[in-house]
Amino acid sequence: GRSGRVKGMGRDSRRGVVEGVSLQETPSGGTAVPACFADDCRGDAAFPHGTECIGRRRRASYDRIVRRVLRVIDANANRAREALRVLEDAARFAGGLGPIAARLKSMRHGLQQSLAAIPSGTLAAARNVAGDPGREISTEREGRRADEAAVVAAAGGRLAEALRSLEEALKIDAVAAIAGRDAAPAVERLRYESYEVAPIVERALAARRPR
Repeated sequence: GRSGRVKGMGRDSRRGVVEGVSLQETPSGGTAVPACFADDCRGDAAFPHGTECIGRRRRASYDRIVRRVLRVIDANANRAREALRVLEDAARFAGGLGPIAARLKSMRHGLQQSLAAIPSGTLAAARNVAGDPGREISTEREGRRADEAAVVAAAGGRLAEALRSLEEALKIDAVAAIAGRDAAPAVERLRYESYEVAPIVERALAARRPR
């Protein structure tokens, strides 16, 4: 790649913005380079950077991919938070499960923390509710729940699915350069915890069904 003056943070540095190179902010305040877009880049040892050299002409395509993945992350983070809130409220108000409600609240904050390195506004900027082709897709079953235990069962399944999709999206190199490599493992831990916690709430409410 090209060496020379690097403009960033008001001083010469190998962190910042280099012509033809895409850099992303990291949790530590430095930058990580997901890809180089310089057509003449060789990715040599004197200036190593990022995952691949893809040329400027492909930058627009690369950016579109990142935006699509950020959209997946935004949708599934919202879905997971909503499911956690449903489970937390069920444990707290319907099940009388104070410690479990507190654990679910902790998981909700843990999810927020796992995505904290993504710059504020980035996910909202990638959101496109009006253009979501799945917005109107639903089934008759989704519109009906037999009782509180059925609500919890649906929320538990939705939580696990959302966390899995989120985890896989966070593994993509360009996104990991933004969110940090610890984000996907953190979400994976939450997913496994959900397998344990959600059924506890469901069983507690199922036991209260009229015989």
